Amino acid sequence: MKIAVLGYAGSGKTYLSDYISEKKNIPVLHLDEIKWDKEWKPIDDSLVLPQVSEFMAKDCWIIDGYYKYLLYDERLESADMIVLILLNRLTCFYRAVKRTKSRKADGYNNDLNWWFVKFTLFGCRNRERRQTYAEIAEKYKDKTVVLKTKRQVNEFMENFTDKQITIDPLVPEDYHKCSNIWNMKSQPFADKWLDEIKSGNRLVFIYKINGEFIGEGALVTDAGDPDYTIPDKRIYVSRMIVKKEYRNRGIGSEILEFLIAKAKEMGYSEMTIGVDKDNVNALHLYKKYGFTQVLFDGADEDGEYFKLMKRI
Repeated sequence: MKIAVLGYAGSGKTYLSDYISEKKNIPVLHLDEIKWDKEWKPIDDSLVLPQVSEFMAKDCWIIDGYYKYLLYDERLESADMIVLILLNRLTCFYRAVKRTKSRKADGYNNDLNWWFVKFTLFGCRNRERRQTYAEIAEKYKDKTVVLKTKRQVNEFMENFTDKQITIDPLVPEDYHKCSNIWNMKSQPFADKWLDEIKSGNRLVFIYKINGEFIGEGALVTDAGDPDYTIPDKRIYVSRMIVKKEYRNRGIGSEILEFLIAKAKEMGYSEMTIGVDKDNVNALHLYKKYGFTQVLFDGADEDGEYFKLMKRI
């Protein structure tokens, strides 16, 4: 999992990043720590940029900080989750003062002064920054979590406490439990999918947290369409869904990674997926994982869509 943490000065980005890093064993990079020296003077970007680039090459990471000139766009594109911490001014100011005193005890020579007060209360909340965060929340809405209160931050952090997370194959007898993820009564293909599960044509894998059904992904071996499936060669990712209140946490990426590994383990060399053209966030996710070859570009009664493929 790759997580970009942004927010106002003093909002608790460092604390939250360190917390997730410890709980999930993910390496973390605090941009403030490599951008400023002990005298609180900026370090030249030519020395900082390679460190950020090298860190981003890792399979998983947490990067805390704004700094538009430090691979900002690349961070947002690569991240599986973006966390925006937008607490109120007084809370941020109080925390920033505490952090500054703590850093001074650690040897940093950063005194409280008028510039510090001005920046913490107003500078980091200027119109440009607020507009930037609003644009992020809209552009990357399927993977962005916005936290505006201390309660929301605490609830978010609770999701990273020690929990038993598994991805298990679904047996037909437990199919009804998928209603915890999606509304079976309103889904016209629910019975068809069950028949396919029983026949072995549809392999469904369930993402569970402490045994609770949270998300699912399916592989279909014969979709009746050579664009989607070819025996022993090409397999189809038919369906991926995450329970609504658990979205924007990188679970979809974890499920997709699992399905790719499972298909490879089964001996397939190609995977396909269908996606609506207007589903920008899904398109971004699939392309990120290598579904870049367009097998079909057209429309049916439900609208325009792509059939995409990746080699594994």
